[in-house]
Amino acid sequence: MAGEVDISEQTTHLCSLSHFSKTPCSLVSTSDNPSKLIYLKECKKSVSNHLRSLNIPYDENILTEGLLICLRVGIFRLMPHFTVCPYHRSSLGLNWKRKTSCVFPGHTGKSKGDRPISYRTSYALISQRGTFLPIGSAICKVCKTKTFNILESFPNMMDIIPGDEDSGEIKINDQMDIYPCDIDSDGRYLEHKLSVVEQNQPSNKCMQSEDVTAKEENDIISEDEASIWISQSDSENYTVSLPSSQISSWSTENDIQRNTLEEINSALNIIGGGKISPITYQIRKDVNELKPRTVRSLKRKASATVREALDCLAPFQAKKVWQLIDMDLCSTPSPKVDELVVQLFKESTDKCTKKQFLSMISLSYTKQQLRDIFPGISIYEIDQARMHAKTCGKGVPPPNKEKMCLPKMNKDKLDHALDFFLNPSFHQVTSVGTKQMHLRNGEVITIPQVVRTACHSTLVTIYQSFCQETDFSPLSRATLFKILAACPASKRTNLKGLDNVAADGALGFETLLSTLASIERYVSDNDKLIQLKECRENLLAAKLYLKTDFKAHIKQRDKCADHCISFALSDPMDQKHQQLCSDHIHDTSCDRCDLFTNTVLEVKNQIRNLGDELPPDLLSDIYGDIESACGRITDWKRHILRTINQDKGRSDLLKSLSSEQAVIVMDWAMKFLPMSFREKQSDWFGQKGVNWHVSVCIYKSENEELKHRTFAHCVEATKQDWYTVSALLEHTLQTIKSQLPNIKTVFLRSDNAGCYHCGNLWFSIPFISERTGVYIRRYDFSEAQSGKSYCDAKIAHMRGKIRQCVSN
Repeated sequence: MAGEVDISEQTTHLCSLSHFSKTPCSLVSTSDNPSKLIYLKECKKSVSNHLRSLNIPYDENILTEGLLICLRVGIFRLMPHFTVCPYHRSSLGLNWKRKTSCVFPGHTGKSKGDRPISYRTSYALISQRGTFLPIGSAICKVCKTKTFNILESFPNMMDIIPGDEDSGEIKINDQMDIYPCDIDSDGRYLEHKLSVVEQNQPSNKCMQSEDVTAKEENDIISEDEASIWISQSDSENYTVSLPSSQISSWSTENDIQRNTLEEINSALNIIGGGKISPITYQIRKDVNELKPRTVRSLKRKASATVREALDCLAPFQAKKVWQLIDMDLCSTPSPKVDELVVQLFKESTDKCTKKQFLSMISLSYTKQQLRDIFPGISIYEIDQARMHAKTCGKGVPPPNKEKMCLPKMNKDKLDHALDFFLNPSFHQVTSVGTKQMHLRNGEVITIPQVVRTACHSTLVTIYQSFCQETDFSPLSRATLFKILAACPASKRTNLKGLDNVAADGALGFETLLSTLASIERYVSDNDKLIQLKECRENLLAAKLYLKTDFKAHIKQRDKCADHCISFALSDPMDQKHQQLCSDHIHDTSCDRCDLFTNTVLEVKNQIRNLGDELPPDLLSDIYGDIESACGRITDWKRHILRTINQDKGRSDLLKSLSSEQAVIVMDWAMKFLPMSFREKQSDWFGQKGVNWHVSVCIYKSENEELKHRTFAHCVEATKQDWYTVSALLEHTLQTIKSQLPNIKTVFLRSDNAGCYHCGNLWFSIPFISERTGVYIRRYDFSEAQSGKSYCDAKIAHMRGKIRQCVSN
């Protein structure tokens, strides 16, 4: 096609509109021929639907697709021999989208833009205010009334005529003073713009002539043709053609003038390397009396000449040199401007605004002069104003502070910390009460009540020491505290009702401490008092160790006998209940574990040294209290070992669970008391609770994710014995078989209640498996007084839902 240029081979070719658009040239897949540059005269698609969608009246005699593209970049006439790439044709043409907000300069308020900018309004705005708004841009109703005033004061509107493409001519109105080189991509007048013509490619430069049309026979606009300066014409409408054979003849005076400019043009040609177009005439009239378009042409020519001259002095740094010259020209202070700045500075109350005003003249005076002009100003304020002038600009508002995006938390480190903090050794779930967890997005999640058995600082300290022992780099201490604060849990010191063994063990330490206090009353020797004081401190340290670090030190196999689960839980009298530690030797000891034993021996030794100083009845009581307290503390230590061992079995089972296996956790809830929205006293007294049994089935989905289903049975007038449990278990397995047919094997887990830890129930398990078709492979029990499980969490959740339903 004659109107297309291939850019697939030469990627350096740019379309003519690339100088007037913020976006670079590109290819679009929706184009019929995405690798071609085409001339604007070839753009003939219908624009009626596009204009109708923007609520712009359509005139087929005026608007074409090519002219619409020109109007979108601020060229208010059709340039038939300008080239356009597929991307700019799409984005500036039929696929151009406008913003929903009002784009009118000085717009205030929250009104949305629901009215379009017409091409007449766009031309009037750029002519009178120097602001370019593309045709179709959105403005609000208030700003629309402002455009009426602009149009009333601008009566001579342009008459855009596409022109005759075959003749290569464009007809325009004499009032058309807007040209492509006069406007930048932001819609503002340009003070200067270089016009460069690339060889052997379609020209995309801004032509300096007022009205030109390239030859159709030549695809490339030459430098001589693009640089002709047309003399002013008094006719209202005129036609100009570019070919040199059609250039109108100059007068004899102009010929003489051209001869006198030969030396100047020769020098400009050497300086610019052929980039500067020749001068065809000189300005002999007063510059202040020139017409606007002549002034613009003069600015373009002067800017191109000065820039090429500066580039000769400092290659590729003409812009920086020009900035130095411009800084020197603007450095001379103006008394009137300075007085205005001082007055505005004194009247301002905002510190930021004062800094902007001071930055306007801070570089023009010394610090002492500024302190004389602005009494009471500090050196710091002057330094800040000068820094603002250099970084942001003189009088320019400071840029909006960018939002600080903190780096995301390392997911592996976060998971490591959560696994440690959520260890059952440090918290217990209750079946009564709920907590609310507030997320950052405002969502509130209700979770069961959780009791944390250690304070936050202790947990963080234990975790950091654990990471140090395992050579793991943890999160920062402040981040760990934030994680604990985000995980809601209750902090309680009294564990009665939750774990009696732990409470009794703590009571044993209190008994030993009170025993030491009673012994100190009969001791007068300072050395012995110091030894008893050390015993007291050691007992407190041993108590804290059992509550915190001891749980983290216990492992399945360890060289320390106190930390080795396999050795500590083996029965020394029965070989069937022993596990040999063949892969390691217990050749190390833990000083913190031995601290309690050594302290008790030291206390007994102090009692023996006192001899007859203690009353006989008190001596017998002391020995009894010590033996009782040591037994409780030893039971507490064993309880911790068994609890961790049972929890480890549960976690290992869940990790190795297959898609055909499931874990069923069973527990009896507290009897459910009937409730109503408006309950009378006669109904409230003497209520009979309903037996409530909960079973939670944990299984893996097809995506290898752990899921759970809760089965609740409410039974009236029945005993909570093994027979009821076996019936409920059989019904639960039948329901699971129907709902989850892929489940073939289950593992049972419950607490040590008599209805579960019963031989009759164990004997009935094979028959239950045979009747339901689900094989019960194993039955695990939790440690006594540590039976709080997932069932308690679901019970608390269901109780909360019931209360919410009744309350509503």
